[in-house]
Amino acid sequence: MRAILTKTSSRSLPENRSLISAEVPEAKILPEWRNSIRSQTSSISFILCFACKIYKISLSGFVGLGEKYPEERKTLGDHIRATRLERGVLQREVAELIVVRRGTTNKWECNRGEPRAMDVPRILEFLGYDPLPEPACMEERMRVWRLRGGLSARAAARLIGVGEATWAAWERGSVRMSRKSRDVIQGTIGSKSC
Repeated sequence: MRAILTKTSSRSLPENRSLISAEVPEAKILPEWRNSIRSQTSSISFILCFACKIYKISLSGFVGLGEKYPEERKTLGDHIRATRLERGVLQREVAELIVVRRGTTNKWECNRGEPRAMDVPRILEFLGYDPLPEPACMEERMRVWRLRGGLSARAAARLIGVGEATWAAWERGSVRMSRKSRDVIQGTIGSKSC
């Protein structure tokens, strides 16, 4: 017998995308389980975990991306969550790839914090693409160049030969650069001014 469990949700997913199926001998499905299985998504995961351990059920099928899938990818955290869900990877596995704690990836995905500059290159490697917007002016180019290289503001400032506060002020656009400094930065990051 084939037991098919459907995920109930307020959002509708494409057909055949919200099915969880399990091969179970008919005698192993208890009548009270059938009602529980159809009730709530949280009950489904509990029952499946319990059933897998007791009856050694093998699961197959596509569960779907779920309600937590970001509709718009505005932040780096949205990109991480969308890619993780598309690939069916756990936050713990992403954390291991990026070399951070699991709670850190959760924080990024929930947009409660931004990744450190040193983590951005590994995030881009995990994503397989670069979601950082193409910079329009010199200040934005400085920030994107620094993030893509995994450099802190301090490390970028040292490369150029200025103080960290000066670099940060230039990146924010709150202090105007001298022509000489602009030329040095353009030579280093290969950008044109706006």
